[in-house]
Amino acid sequence: MSQGQHRLEEFLAALSREAGAEDLVAADADLLIRASIVLQELSVQAALGAPGSDVISSLAEYGASVGGSLLELRLSKAVDRVSERGIAPPSGLPEENFVSGLLEEAASRANLLKEAIQGGSPLAILAARWEASRDMVTVRAEHEVPAFRGVDLNSYGPLSPGDVAMIPREDARALISKGLVEEVVVL
Repeated sequence: MSQGQHRLEEFLAALSREAGAEDLVAADADLLIRASIVLQELSVQAALGAPGSDVISSLAEYGASVGGSLLELRLSKAVDRVSERGIAPPSGLPEENFVSGLLEEAASRANLLKEAIQGGSPLAILAARWEASRDMVTVRAEHEVPAFRGVDLNSYGPLSPGDVAMIPREDARALISKGLVEEVVVL
């Protein structure tokens, strides 16, 4: 059995354990990295026409599918846990903890808005709206974008295809929905 097949079987076993458990199952912190490396190696071997490249290519596709399913299942459980308890599960993988941290922040903000609505505090809602206008994202222009005034009242653009800019999230959503820009994730 090749190392790639062994790693894929390890990945499949992790998916099986996760699917059979109600809550997140503790996993090896390097599982996603190891799987990604193996999938990359398999893809390169298939692209270079290694002996059995059809089988290798199929293994890579299968592994990618299993990996995607595993991550989706684990993140779904993490979202449920944050929704129910307001905290991320401690057994998450580092990549999941990154996403869970964002979920915790979103849940906390939702609770603040809920309390503001229930407590009749429009200033808190206006503060949230103002804070949202300051939430900036990085976008890359796919088409020409004329100059515009953002929700924060600053001027942006014009942008040409390939240009990268930081703009308010609310403006980015509008431009993304029109197909003019795409969000660029910066880690």
